[in-house]
Amino acid sequence: MKPKRRYYSLIDKIYQMDNLNEAWLAVKKNQGSGGIDGVSIGMFEKNIGINLKEIQRLLQQDRYKPDPVRRHFIEKENGS
Repeated sequence: MKPKRRYYSLIDKIYQMDNLNEAWLAVKKNQGSGGIDGVSIGMFEKNIGINLKEIQRLLQQDRYKPDPVRRHFIEKENGS
């Protein structure tokens, strides 16, 4: 029988550069919109290395505070 593994925190997995890069590629592939901070996908991509390093640093230091999300309603086929 395999011993049970317990994971108490996932933050160290999140801020691994491979995972940040993969997340960036998913946003880019999905043609995600820019953030509420006014930074477009194109602007973010121009300095991708610096931007991902900064996000990583803030996550490691437990100082990353995302801005509130911008609500966007998507019209449904039934009109709601």
